[in-house]
Amino acid sequence: MSLHTYRIDVRYESNLIAGIKILTRLITSTSTTNGYDESPLFGGSGSQSDSFVVDSGDWINKIEVQNTGAIVGGFTFYTMNGKVSKKFGNTGGQTMTIVPPTDKYRLTGVFGKSGAQLDKVGFIFTWTDWQLKHKHQITKVVYPEI
Repeated sequence: MSLHTYRIDVRYESNLIAGIKILTRLITSTSTTNGYDESPLFGGSGSQSDSFVVDSGDWINKIEVQNTGAIVGGFTFYTMNGKVSKKFGNTGGQTMTIVPPTDKYRLTGVFGKSGAQLDKVGFIFTWTDWQLKHKHQITKVVYPEI
């Protein structure tokens, strides 16, 4: 069994990030999916949305976050197998790169502070060791204060 980031939904307004949601699913040796879990939509709903679908067996291994000075301006997601998302939102400003602690961790959620746009954001990466009776270890990678 493995935990798999299935889809990332990004909501935006006038090219500014309004919200983000992570969908995950559990892959077993006997089936391709056991349904999926979705994190709550973090931030606002915005008027536009777009998604980045991660192929089965692949995972997010890097996230670039654009800091426009007062808000989170944009995201780009990268997978272990070389797939790259479109640049969601504004691509200007300072870029910060976020990576999971090891390749065993999977992107499972987001947190932070928001109003009409995202003010601060962090990403939750989860490692599930199915050999140890479903023991979960969670680490949060926090985007610094902007």
